[in-house]
Amino acid sequence: MPIQWIIIVFILFAIFKAWRAYAGGGLDRRKLLWWTVFWLAAAVVILLPQTATLLANILGVGRGVDLALYISVVVLFYVLFAMSRKVDRLEKSLTDLVREIALKNAKHDHEPDQR
Repeated sequence: MPIQWIIIVFILFAIFKAWRAYAGGGLDRRKLLWWTVFWLAAAVVILLPQTATLLANILGVGRGVDLALYISVVVLFYVLFAMSRKVDRLEKSLTDLVREIALKNAKHDHEPDQR
């Protein structure tokens, strides 16, 4: 099917981008490994859909596509949750940093000149 090959080309592109990000220092080794394994697993499911169906039957789900959708929704919501926590931590860190800088500047502005 043509859609399979279009998706495979996208997967190869995604793997290439992950490796380029790693080479450029924008991705650590653990994340590179995770993304590479993820995209390779996706390629296996795309090229051999019977693997997803077999796993779906073992887990009691009717079709492989249904299993892929269930897993995708759960993983996406978890990623959304994790990213939300990370944004909250970054906002708190930024607030703390700005407060610290403001207090230092306020102390510096009120010190008499020592000339």
